[in-house]
Amino acid sequence: MNYMYDNNMDLLKNFDDNDVDTPTTETPDLDEASIASNDETEQSNEQEVGFLATRSLLSSQSEDPTHFQDAPYSYNMSQVETATLNSGTLQYTVTDFSLPGRNGFDFVMTRRYNSDNAGLYAMNPVYDAPNEFHTSSRNNVHNNKMYGLGFGWYFVLPSIEVVPENEQDQEHFTYSPFLHLEDGRNFEMNGNTLKGHTLLDVTVEQTTGSIQHPYRSDVTKQYDIIVSYKNGNKDYFQKIYDGNNKLDCIKLVVRQDRFLNTICYSLAGNSGMTVVDTWGRSIVLSASGNVMTWTMPDSTTEDPRKISYTMSDTGGRRLTQAKDQKNRITQYEYHSTDTYKAVCKYASTEYGDTSNVAFPFLLLKKITHPTGALTQYEYGVSSNNTIAPLNLEINEIGGYRKYFPLRSRKDTSEGVDYHTVGYT
Repeated sequence: MNYMYDNNMDLLKNFDDNDVDTPTTETPDLDEASIASNDETEQSNEQEVGFLATRSLLSSQSEDPTHFQDAPYSYNMSQVETATLNSGTLQYTVTDFSLPGRNGFDFVMTRRYNSDNAGLYAMNPVYDAPNEFHTSSRNNVHNNKMYGLGFGWYFVLPSIEVVPENEQDQEHFTYSPFLHLEDGRNFEMNGNTLKGHTLLDVTVEQTTGSIQHPYRSDVTKQYDIIVSYKNGNKDYFQKIYDGNNKLDCIKLVVRQDRFLNTICYSLAGNSGMTVVDTWGRSIVLSASGNVMTWTMPDSTTEDPRKISYTMSDTGGRRLTQAKDQKNRITQYEYHSTDTYKAVCKYASTEYGDTSNVAFPFLLLKKITHPTGALTQYEYGVSSNNTIAPLNLEINEIGGYRKYFPLRSRKDTSEGVDYHTVGYT
């Protein structure tokens, strides 16, 4: 992907001299106990949670259609915004707050929008008869089940994505869990191994146990999977089962550094989460109606220290605004899912699939910053201004899914455009 940059330096200088906040920055003003930071955006490889699917058992040589668009190269428009050069994926990242932890093991809450993960559905091949199947879909629930921030949005934490067992057809297909790391890498898991990864910088172990928080005797977490890193840090995950004892999801429960400093997580999706940091302080994300609110440990009635997100479930769950501790509001708008519909098709090496299914995307259209400045995005627009998705092959025998690359972005303040960039 190439980019074209059009920047009027005189206008930019005036923009800065007038003390107008940089349009693509959304940074809450916190005290020393909760210092905001956007340093997480230095990681150019971002999580690309695509269409989790299956491997067909109709042929021993069938390809796995699951395909994640990893991001080895990206263009950094600003501290909070990048575009991956191999796929055109928009990644918009905001650190809402950071609480200093023991020995530097801080609790940092960063959320990210990823346009490639903004599809409302995931691919689901369906068995019809011997040697026959067709492409269908299932809800793209992973990030909403973990964090509840709406399609395309997630907190920058490691996660393990699975197809719930009650949605699986294990007689005809196999289903692999995928490990998504903070640095953007994605690994297919097979027991205690990561497919295609022979290095020891990341390892996985299926084992059960429990961890009690060292400063909170009332907080104990059970785990079933340990992910270990070369720096000595470990992440612990728990398998969650439904009422019929079928695997529903796998959730992060503990993060621990090599000195055994411990952060515990209770993830509840649309209902929020509770985090116990290394000092034993509780940080709660609660939900009331369509608003999710972070309450800081030092919050009081006289000095409420809160950060909130306003959600909408109309036309697909979406984040519509974020409010920081000084009540400054950032608003988010999205393109119509009727306009941005892609299609995908599963395929086997022996049995072709002529069907395809539409996958609407909830693509970020406009950000209105607290200053009134705007950031606007367009996707998949060809030279004649028509919507033109690109084709992503998922195997060599006809399987594919389409997606919408970022084509342009611009900032606008008081009717003047700045930082206009086009991607081809």
